[in-house]
Amino acid sequence: MESEPQVLSRRGETITLDGEHVGDVHRHSAFSLWDDGDTVPDDVDPRTQVRAAGDPVPVRRGDLDDVTRAETEALLSLAGAVDHACLERLVPQADVEDVPAGALAGWLVTAVQDVNDAAAPTCSVNLHLDAELRRYAGIGLVNGRHRTLDAGWCDADVQLMSRRHRPWYAVVADEHLVGLRGYLQVSLTSVDFGPEEFLTATALFGYSPRISLHRDQLRVARVTP
Repeated sequence: MESEPQVLSRRGETITLDGEHVGDVHRHSAFSLWDDGDTVPDDVDPRTQVRAAGDPVPVRRGDLDDVTRAETEALLSLAGAVDHACLERLVPQADVEDVPAGALAGWLVTAVQDVNDAAAPTCSVNLHLDAELRRYAGIGLVNGRHRTLDAGWCDADVQLMSRRHRPWYAVVADEHLVGLRGYLQVSLTSVDFGPEEFLTATALFGYSPRISLHRDQLRVARVTP
């Protein structure tokens, strides 16, 4: 059942959404699938705290259907911003390989096999992939939704990133290594641009992957279409 939209009582207001209302972020952000709460801890380390913001989305306040549309679009935009913010922290720690788009499918099979061999036997392998690269990756659908990359004797669960930034990336990793496993607090703000009103979604979350401890369980490709 879909939740009712959050109607802000006045322009310029900001509200923090509860877990019931941020499902679109979790479903469309590859990294936030691993979150475990929406409350910022009192003892949070500011060095691991990340803020992301989606694009402003126009809204007609008197039309509930349009409010629903605007809230959904704002959260989808935020999902891409969360993925981008995580990549900005992850990529500088990784050994990034430049891979032509035509060679991506082969690179992914090898990367999944390598990470699978390095990871613990009970752990799965995840592929975080910019959605624009899916047509180069050889990924099928199961039951129209679940995406799996077949790498022979092993496979990887595919999580598509909703970013809008280039260059495009593919990240193959042990399931516990790069996902967002801390809090994810989402807020919705009404913003005025002249006579029009817009909704903007923002997120505050903790992200600090420990790549240096498990370098053999991570492969990253920067892909040129």
